[in-house]
Amino acid sequence: LTFAAFNAQFRKQTQFTVREMYQKMLMQAPGLSAAKTVGLSARYQNFHELESALRQHGRESEVEHVRCGKSQRRLGLKARKALGELLTVEEYVDEDA
Repeated sequence: LTFAAFNAQFRKQTQFTVREMYQKMLMQAPGLSAAKTVGLSARYQNFHELESALRQHGRESEVEHVRCGKSQRRLGLKARKALGELLTVEEYVDEDA
């Protein structure tokens, strides 16, 4: 294996697709893993679709049917609540102030 081939294979990827960026942003929410974000992004293509589903059907009811990972488990309660709070809140309040 030459250095050029090694370097090309293990170099950090700097240009992500929109879907990859969406998944990376979702993973910042408490309780969301890579497998859970893949399941969410398969059902909801963007934040607007996810937010609309949460608002239309209540904070947690719509996303509870999303299956994640190899075992196809449902999204956890902590992850559903975090998404509901992050995407449907009307105003963020700084509790430290």
